[in-house]
Amino acid sequence: MPVDRLTTFLVILIHGFKGDADTFGSLAADLARAVNDDDSTYVIETYPAYETRGSLANAVENLGNWLSRRVAELNESIVRVCLLGHSMAGIVASDLALSQTDLPIDIVIALDSPFLGLSPNTLTNKVGDLYEQGKSLLEQGLAAHALGQRLVRNATKADVNQATTPISSSAVLGWKGVSALVAASATALAGGVYSQRERIVTGQTWVTEHLEFVSCLTGERAALRDRLARICTNERIRFAWYYTVIDGGRRFCTLPDGRAHTWLHAVRNLKARDEIAAHRGMFSPDTNDGYTTLLHDLVAELQGYGTGE
Repeated sequence: MPVDRLTTFLVILIHGFKGDADTFGSLAADLARAVNDDDSTYVIETYPAYETRGSLANAVENLGNWLSRRVAELNESIVRVCLLGHSMAGIVASDLALSQTDLPIDIVIALDSPFLGLSPNTLTNKVGDLYEQGKSLLEQGLAAHALGQRLVRNATKADVNQATTPISSSAVLGWKGVSALVAASATALAGGVYSQRERIVTGQTWVTEHLEFVSCLTGERAALRDRLARICTNERIRFAWYYTVIDGGRRFCTLPDGRAHTWLHAVRNLKARDEIAAHRGMFSPDTNDGYTTLLHDLVAELQGYGTGE
């Protein structure tokens, strides 16, 4: 698309699974300071915090509705949209860009988004000990509170047996817990346990709703590869995928096999203790020694976007 001097570039940052308004730290402000040095007009905003539960399709629809209103509110003759999605939000942003072609989305930047699922390392390093706990709790159909207590705080068996109160929607189970839950849910699905989820004791719905949001990570590999292929080859959408790498070459995300891709970029972090820490700490120099490089690269993406390069 040719670039007009009157074009407004609307850049939206979207948090991922169990994220919130603080997910991106100072990234929005850092980007705004850098890109607005040129003649283009950038509006950089963070999408309001939302519940990462239930259908992924609902999250896509809600983002689309909000974005339509926001574009209209700008009241500019030309608006072009760039979506920066962290974690699962990279998948949400991609699905929106692919499905709602009436929206002026020109670029999608995925930040540590597990398009092809979680790396096996994420399930085995630091969280592998939680797998059997998660499997056992799912199979026994314990309350969500007990599940959260056991996975996150390593509660005793007595604590689990006594727990009956469901976790509130604002409670943080996080990727450490969901890594075990995703692995455990695959076993539960195979054993027919998941089909009985509505009969499980009070609070289990909270768990299954959150598992539903990340259920694409345990889907057919062909479907996961198809989504990635459609977004990275779409001639209408400029796509980039940044992924974290820690010491030893370990990653949060599974990457595509084969040759190097121009849209795939490593974010090296030697500070993070494990893959999940790198994933969650991606946007702060205190937790990511590669933050400055990441910021520079994102600025280059946006400025190239603004000049039509």
